[in-house]
Amino acid sequence: MNKESIKNCPNCHEEVPGSYEICWNCLYHFKTKVIVQEFIEISEVIEEE
Repeated sequence: MNKESIKNCPNCHEEVPGSYEICWNCLYHFKTKVIVQEFIEISEVIEEE
């Protein structure tokens, strides 16, 4: 059986699958370390990198 890794959101402490880039509960973006308000904002942050 292949189990997916789990990580904890540093913002809301929810368990999130390791493959997720954004916490499904509070919208914390793991790579940029910000809470996103809209999908457009995520795209803009990622494009700037």
